Amino acid sequence: MNETQKYITDIYPLSYIIRYSNVPRIKDESVAEHSFYVAAIVQKLFDEYKFKLGIALNMAISHDIIEVYVNDIPHLIKKRYPDLAKMLKDIEKKEASGFPKSVGYGIKGLHSNSTESKIVHMADAMQCEQYALNEISLGNSGYMESVVEHSIKRVDQIRQEIVIYKRENAL
Repeated sequence: MNETQKYITDIYPLSYIIRYSNVPRIKDESVAEHSFYVAAIVQKLFDEYKFKLGIALNMAISHDIIEVYVNDIPHLIKKRYPDLAKMLKDIEKKEASGFPKSVGYGIKGLHSNSTESKIVHMADAMQCEQYALNEISLGNSGYMESVVEHSIKRVDQIRQEIVIYKRENAL
């Protein structure tokens, strides 16, 4: 098996890693699905903001790829244990070295304060809201309502930070 085949095989389990695994869900969403939606949202945000699309898309695809090794640690746990969240970021940086260089660049870029990084973080929050709203529409309330509230706050905060990059012809 060559390096490309190994990489393709290694990332496939992202389709089996379920997000929000510690709360009741009606429709599961895998990390692979989430990453696709984040990238698709980044594409749409390009209509509204000025940023380097290729760099942002690389960050979007790379942003959770390390979860193939560390799994999807629920947000509630990261929030309760900030030291764990920091440790996971350190693990992410170390594990990135075993992936293609472009993944390492994407992960490193996510930890920068660049416009592209902010765009990806905003797309990530928008996708969390997308998933939570779908869950609510299916009848799942409770925690998903707090996901929507938190996501809206994150998006609003980032929008304020990147307002200077708004395209003139954007609605």
